[in-house]
Amino acid sequence: MHMKNDIALITIMHDPTGALYQPLVAAMPVLATYPGAKYVALSEQTDRRVRDALKAHNFTVFDIEKKGVAHARRKVAALAQSYGHDFYHYCDLDRLVTWAMQSPEEWRCVHEKIAAHDYMVIGRTARAFATHPGAWQETEAITNKIFSLAMGCEVDVTAGSGAFILLRLEDKNKKTDCFILDVLVYDHLFVCLFAI
Repeated sequence: MHMKNDIALITIMHDPTGALYQPLVAAMPVLATYPGAKYVALSEQTDRRVRDALKAHNFTVFDIEKKGVAHARRKVAALAQSYGHDFYHYCDLDRLVTWAMQSPEEWRCVHEKIAAHDYMVIGRTARAFATHPGAWQETEAITNKIFSLAMGCEVDVTAGSGAFILLRLEDKNKKTDCFILDVLVYDHLFVCLFAI
C-alpha cells in the first residue's frame, strides 16, 4: 500500500458550559494552520459556541453520546478512519488549545515528525508538565514512572496525546475481540509492547 504521509488531527471534548470557548477562539489562528484534516468528537451536551467555532475553522465535527473519555477516543478514531488517512495525531482538545497557545512552534515541529513513526507517545516538556495542578502532577508522575519502568525509557503517557498508523491497529484488532483504542495512550502502549 502506498503511504502518502497524510496526517489527520483527531480530538474530543465534553464542554457543556463553554469553558473552553474563549481559549479555543484565541488558539484558532494556530490550530487553523494545521496542514491536514481535523476531526473532533463532541458530546451532545457540548456548548454550541464550541461546536460552531470548530466548524468555522474546518474541523469535521461528530456529535456523540457522552459515555466517557475512552468511548469518545474510540469513536473519533473509528469515524476519522473512514476518511482514509495514513496517520492520526490524537490530542485532547483542551491540551491542544494550551499547546497551540503556549508553544505553537513545538506543536508544528511534532507534526513534522509523526510520519516517521508507526506510533509515537507525545509527552510534555518539564515546563508544560509544571503548569498543571500539584495533585495532577503527583498522580500522573506515578503513572508515568510505572510505564517508564515497563518501557525501559522515560515516557509521559498521561499527556493525552499520541500519533499512530491505524492500519497496524486494524491488523491487531483482527486477532482479538476488543477494540484497541479503549484508552488511547495506554492501549496503544499495550499494543506496542505485545504486537511487535
